[in-house]
Amino acid sequence: MKLQQIKLLLILIIGLTAPLSALSSGSYISRPPVPGMQTKAELRAQYLLGKRLFYGKVKLELLKNSEINSEKHRTELAKLQKHLPNRIAKKKDMTSFVGKLTDEQLKALNVYINKRFNRKQSDKE
Repeated sequence: MKLQQIKLLLILIIGLTAPLSALSSGSYISRPPVPGMQTKAELRAQYLLGKRLFYGKVKLELLKNSEINSEKHRTELAKLQKHLPNRIAKKKDMTSFVGKLTDEQLKALNVYINKRFNRKQSDKE
C-alpha cells in the first residue's frame, strides 16, 4: 500500500511539473508586432534618410508635381526651421527644400530633426 502511494505521488508530481518544462529556455513564444507601429529598423532608415537630406548628401531636383504639395511643404519646413537651434538656423534654410521633397522625404527630415534636436512633443504642434 505504501509503495502504491509513492508511485501515485511520483506520477502526480511528474504530471504537474511536465508543463513547466515546456516553457523553459528555447521555447519562447514571441508576440507578433502591433499593426500600425513602425519597427526600429524603419525608424532608423527614416532617420538616416533625413540626416542625408539635411546635410545635402541626396541630390534633389525640382519635382514635376511640386505645385500640389508646395504650400503644405512650405509650412512644414517653416515649422522645422523655427525649431532648429539659432547657430544652425543661420546656416541652414529649410524652405530651400520646397518643391524638391516627396512626402516620404519630408517625413524623414521631420523624424531626423525631431530626434537630433530633441524637439519635445508639445513643440511638434
